Amino acid sequence: MSMAALLIASRDRLRADPGAELPGLGYRNLECEVGWDGKPPPISGDVFLSVHPGVVSETNVEGRATSYQYSVTLSMKLGAFPVDRWGPEAVAKVTTGFYQRADAIAALLHRNLNVFAQANEIIGEDANGFTECQRFLGYGLLQQQGPDWWWAEDQPAGQAPVGLSLEIRFGEIFRYQTYESQS
Repeated sequence: MSMAALLIASRDRLRADPGAELPGLGYRNLECEVGWDGKPPPISGDVFLSVHPGVVSETNVEGRATSYQYSVTLSMKLGAFPVDRWGPEAVAKVTTGFYQRADAIAALLHRNLNVFAQANEIIGEDANGFTECQRFLGYGLLQQQGPDWWWAEDQPAGQAPVGLSLEIRFGEIFRYQTYESQS
């Protein structure tokens, strides 16, 4: 229940309208969803955020002390640009480039108390919720992705890449539970 609560709360914040009472980045439902890995679903458009689980580690100290990590993987199809233009047209573009989007995601979710509160609300009042909210841990390496990343049919060997993906990692999210309150 804890990981699911974190993923749902983070997805909801990314989808929230920038002008809302609890602002987000305004990604639409087909652009942002909880996934089991970083791959976008077949129905995704040119930009997709997959909010997916990471490592869960446990320490027993008079109950359970659990640390959670999760990631948001940003995927962008770039077929409109020749590969030699991906740098200036997708990676370094100031307004809609990869790192502009990634920085906005990291800034929104880092220590976001609304995500923290919503995750604890999903867990419920009868259980001990999270005691520390997520921290931005960093980016993975920018990865070229072929047609199979977007669930396209097999392509001949040597097929040019179709787009890029970047994993944005969050962690150090702690939940302490007494033996009596474990859920």
